[in-house]
Amino acid sequence: MFVDVGCFSNGTIGWGLILKNHEGTVVHNECKLDTVEVDPCMAEALGVRWALSSGIQWLKLSSDALNVVDCVNMCALVAAIDPIISDCWNLIEQIPFVMVNHVSRELNTEDYNLVSLTKNIGSRS
Repeated sequence: MFVDVGCFSNGTIGWGLILKNHEGTVVHNECKLDTVEVDPCMAEALGVRWALSSGIQWLKLSSDALNVVDCVNMCALVAAIDPIISDCWNLIEQIPFVMVNHVSRELNTEDYNLVSLTKNIGSRS
């Protein structure tokens, strides 16, 4: 699963996630738009928490937010997102297999495109 989040100038954030099977075929995608003003680090942490709460029991989660991935993997601490990271750890405890890893933005283009779609939807409302 790939997750990405974008913060927009109109006070919204767009979230996108793509789930692929072991063959690389997209089996689920989802995007949403929320009206909340947060900094990019918090937005990415919220996106990872959203993905972890998907109910999938075997999950390799990839994000281009290295600082958030490092926090989830207990390699770093960012005080501002610590409550969200704690939520992530609680969700991870409920999943039989989960791995959270960093992926470069270049490899996360499908999610980036979903996030861009939410921006276009939000600007029309």
